[in-house]
Amino acid sequence: MQFTAPVVSTRVLGVRDKAQPETEERLQVKGMIHEKGKPEQGIAQATLVIKELGRTAETDEQGRYAFSKLSRGRYTVRVQAPDRKERETALTVPSKSYDIEL
Repeated sequence: MQFTAPVVSTRVLGVRDKAQPETEERLQVKGMIHEKGKPEQGIAQATLVIKELGRTAETDEQGRYAFSKLSRGRYTVRVQAPDRKERETALTVPSKSYDIEL
């Protein structure tokens, strides 16, 4: 039997202290850095930096990356990849996609 489902790109974790009535959310996001116009061609060894947080991630062999423990909001991400021009882009959390073209 084969099962097909959409890719999960945002995971939400709610945490609440027994003494506090409000739940704190932490989100994990996953995306891909890929060649412009070629969403199936990932770019390995790209480095992403969330400027507001100073957090860094690196892409794997398929161009995939992940950030965890983020809050909802808008971030500026700087992307550096071997032999490519550095790029800055906005990243809104949550979002339908976190893929970035270079």
